[in-house]
Amino acid sequence: MLKKIVFILIVISCTCLFATENPIASLSFYLGQVNFKAKSTNNWVPVKKGMPFFEGDTLKTMDDGKAELFFYSGTKVRIANGTEIEFTKDDKKDTKSVFLNLGKVWSQVRKGDKFEVESVHGVASVKGTEFDIANDGKEMNIWVAEGVVLVHNENGQVLAEKNTKTSIKKDDKPDKKNISRNDLPKWKDEFVADALLVVNIPGNKTENKPFKIFITLKDPKSDRLFGGEVAVVIKSLNNNLKLSTEESGQYTSNLDVKIIAGKTELFAKGTAGKAEINLAGRNFTGQTIPIDIMEVISKREVSLKFLGKDFKEHSINIKYKLK
Repeated sequence: MLKKIVFILIVISCTCLFATENPIASLSFYLGQVNFKAKSTNNWVPVKKGMPFFEGDTLKTMDDGKAELFFYSGTKVRIANGTEIEFTKDDKKDTKSVFLNLGKVWSQVRKGDKFEVESVHGVASVKGTEFDIANDGKEMNIWVAEGVVLVHNENGQVLAEKNTKTSIKKDDKPDKKNISRNDLPKWKDEFVADALLVVNIPGNKTENKPFKIFITLKDPKSDRLFGGEVAVVIKSLNNNLKLSTEESGQYTSNLDVKIIAGKTELFAKGTAGKAEINLAGRNFTGQTIPIDIMEVISKREVSLKFLGKDFKEHSINIKYKLK
């Protein structure tokens, strides 16, 4: 009996351990198309503002996408367009890190926080600093704006100080040189939304009947309609919902729409159930909008049971159709 009790306690303890995995970071801001892939899946899906990331998750920005991450240890990381990173950590060293598969990241590391950026070429380890890293596949470059970064691989290491650029390849030792403040990358400063996205889907949504989606872009400074032409990518995240630019047109899962003079409209239809659409564009922070599609009830069946004068139970089945 004692063995059984001990075994049960061990199982419960292990289950709780896996269920309470803590996230590493969250998405504080993004522009354009940004996708992520959870560790447990092979599917890329659009991100949502505020969503958490766990060890093994992967984040990818498209050509028009940028993202800002907040690590719960206090570090802020910005991801440039055309970049892919994987979230990693080392609990023994109490270190949070990202693996830079390709692209550019900027990091502002809280003083005392242990943070690393790794690639196939080497590792940049820091404790409280500000630096940029770019990996184009051939080599990794590290620009240090504040503090000190330890850059190392199997071939050697250097301490990269303020106003230096260090280049590192997987088959060579790191190479450091001094630079001026003007030589530091500037892309990290371009993280401002030009427009505010507003999506309105009025009325009831019933299955297999088209309904309108109104999309508006506003100037956040003046609250007027955003001028010019803006490209928007709209995706249905569920198989039960399709989209079209015309009510009687062809319906599909993805639409590329150009918003002119701040507003446009499109149509959607689908089968009953819950669905979501994601809207993304270079000029604004994207949104994921939930949609509930109601079932159309065309017939009902009702069963009535009652006690008759003979004190026996009787039943009546009624079937009818709605017109």
